[in-house]
Amino acid sequence: MPYLRVRIADQKQAIPAETIARRLTAIAVAELGKEASAAVVDFRYYAPQDWFDGAQPLSRLGKSGYAVEIKVTAGSNSAVQEAAFIRATHEQMQDWFPHLAETSYVIVTAVPGTAWGFGGQTQEKRHSPVG
Repeated sequence: MPYLRVRIADQKQAIPAETIARRLTAIAVAELGKEASAAVVDFRYYAPQDWFDGAQPLSRLGKSGYAVEIKVTAGSNSAVQEAAFIRATHEQMQDWFPHLAETSYVIVTAVPGTAWGFGGQTQEKRHSPVG
């Protein structure tokens, strides 16, 4: 189960949220081995004048920007897998938004299985042999 929080600052906002959600979910499946059926994507576009890079609004810099955060269960992925997710996500964002600010981020947060879950059940409980 991944939870993705996607924030994008772009003037045109031409890429539909559903397209972005589907593609980032596919990257999480391919690079991190996550289940698409348990993925949640929380998405929002921002106006470039409301997103700052070095205290300068992106609108003044003529740039777009993004922050993609994904929460995964601690220990479920290797550093190599996480790096592959970061790389693939950034490459996809570059394809969609060619004038990206360098300070666009992909963040992988590994949360202890006891500290989160869905459907009223922790990830630790969901993945224990006893269930």
